[in-house]
Amino acid sequence: MIRNSIDHGIESPDIRAQSGKQKMGRLSLSASHQGGHVVIKVIDDGGGLNRKRILEKAREQGLPAHDDMPDEEVWKLIFFPRLFQPQKQLQTFPGAGRHGRG
Repeated sequence: MIRNSIDHGIESPDIRAQSGKQKMGRLSLSASHQGGHVVIKVIDDGGGLNRKRILEKAREQGLPAHDDMPDEEVWKLIFFPRLFQPQKQLQTFPGAGRHGRG
């Protein structure tokens, strides 16, 4: 989840600047205990989920996806194993070229 936030959630410095954001993205990780469960939150200040792209990918994979699905149901689609495959070649430092680290 952390890697996805960095690789897919946080925009390039130029796009961030055009949106009025600081060029370097921000990611936070927190954990809490709630009712016998550990809740882990990963939050980034990126562009958010792209509803249209998620629905397109879901349809390409044969998943039941339609334009009038509630947002909550669309967001759940990203957890289907076939929908978003990990990159075949991993970066040594995820997002390194985009975040001022090399």
